[in-house]
Amino acid sequence: MPKGEQKIEPYFKDDFYNNVITLSEGFLLRWKACGFNWTNSYGNTLSSGGIGISLKTARSYNEKEDTMYKRSMLGYEEAKGAVEAMIEENKKGDYWPYGCFAVVDYNGVLLYFARMDGSGTQGVSMAIRKAYTSAIWGRSTTAFGKMIDAKKFRKDATNYGPDYTTIPGGVAIIEPAGKDSRYATPFCIGAIGVATTGPGEFDEAIAMVGLKYIENLLWPEKAHILPLVETVYDKVKET
Repeated sequence: MPKGEQKIEPYFKDDFYNNVITLSEGFLLRWKACGFNWTNSYGNTLSSGGIGISLKTARSYNEKEDTMYKRSMLGYEEAKGAVEAMIEENKKGDYWPYGCFAVVDYNGVLLYFARMDGSGTQGVSMAIRKAYTSAIWGRSTTAFGKMIDAKKFRKDATNYGPDYTTIPGGVAIIEPAGKDSRYATPFCIGAIGVATTGPGEFDEAIAMVGLKYIENLLWPEKAHILPLVETVYDKVKET
């Protein structure tokens, strides 16, 4: 080796790699011996060693696919088709001709939005708020209002969060597996919000058109079933 040059070679002890310690439920500690062989310009070789450590969840080492948490995702094409169906319905009957239509995923994030000519800022923001509320709570904005009335606390939707509303026109898209559940949020794949097609009841009727479009597309044999979460508070009376 020419004078003045240095050579550094890493090494790993692979026989130590599979050492695993369970620290607590769901966490694993793995370590691996490692280090460097360092040869200086005078030909002397020195070694420096250590331990490489990694901390990961136990689930990341589980190879069984059926143990992973999975969730269906609403896509662009379904959202777009639902909005187009709602616009066509809006052109019929006595609906106001400047509706706003929003479709969001289960996190309340916007997937598709459209507004008709003449619609204003209020309709845009309200359609998105309605869809957001229904997605997060896994129920229609009407059912969300019934829940608030039944619980007798936080009597206003904004007490739950600034973007929630109980104005009719938001509907949740619930998978068939969650239609008989009192808590359908884990089965909610998204939601629809409609505004300024008329009174809130008109908005809700239009939103149902979009909902039925998606349900008939994804699971037609279950599209007729009304989720339990929509009626669970209907019989609760004020005292």
